[in-house]
Amino acid sequence: KAKFNGGPVPLGYRIDSEQHYQLDPATAPVVQEAFQAHPEYFDDYRVLPALVSGLGDSYGELADLNAAILARQGPDILPLLEAGFDPAGGRAMVRRVEVMERAAGARASGFFTAQLPRAKKEVRLALIAALGCDPSNGAALLELCRTERKGAARDLAHQALARLDIPEGEAYLAEQAEQDPDKLLELLQGVSSRTASRITARLFEETLDRMEADPEAMLPQETWRRLKALCQTLEGKDGPEVQALYRRLAGLTERQLDRQAAGE
Repeated sequence: KAKFNGGPVPLGYRIDSEQHYQLDPATAPVVQEAFQAHPEYFDDYRVLPALVSGLGDSYGELADLNAAILARQGPDILPLLEAGFDPAGGRAMVRRVEVMERAAGARASGFFTAQLPRAKKEVRLALIAALGCDPSNGAALLELCRTERKGAARDLAHQALARLDIPEGEAYLAEQAEQDPDKLLELLQGVSSRTASRITARLFEETLDRMEADPEAMLPQETWRRLKALCQTLEGKDGPEVQALYRRLAGLTERQLDRQAAGE
């Protein structure tokens, strides 16, 4: 239960009125240096519950350090994070979800789906995002994509679906790309899956096709904005479709590039 039983208090901790270990923000930088030098010191079963408690610390850097240490424990940390989990809680519960996904991936998926029906606000958003850790959540994410109203939950469901690399998910996202390509490009930023890579490359190729259909025309502002969004979304993407796109981009002539610049 992370209770103090006497003796010296470990550096970076204090004892509260109920004799529990609590992290001490005043010495947090020292704790971070110690963790970087000797991470094995933080595997002590007496310390881990204090780290879980510290996920709700108002000192954000300290809470992030707690999360990094806990995630290092791997799937073995799941029971400690699941105990006392409140699906209607606040930022501390959000961090628990994030740590569970980092530490255990798909092994935490069953817990995420079990908690989702009762989850509220930011915890619900975190759980939806975490569903992207397991391809078996594809059907649930597709349902969320189709039923959630426009907003953060729907956006996170789309991003999580894009991470899964499942055929039905890619087909759905391809439909969304036809309906609102700019919105989907925004959602695919930072997603490096093959699904996200293929869709981004396809949208880029289609934009280049339209440009080459009228090689003398100045680019309209809408096309120029799309190109900027495509370049941003392309970061971190890979695969044969992306490699073919890069080869095509490398073949653009100086005249084509000048024309593009004139359309800015």
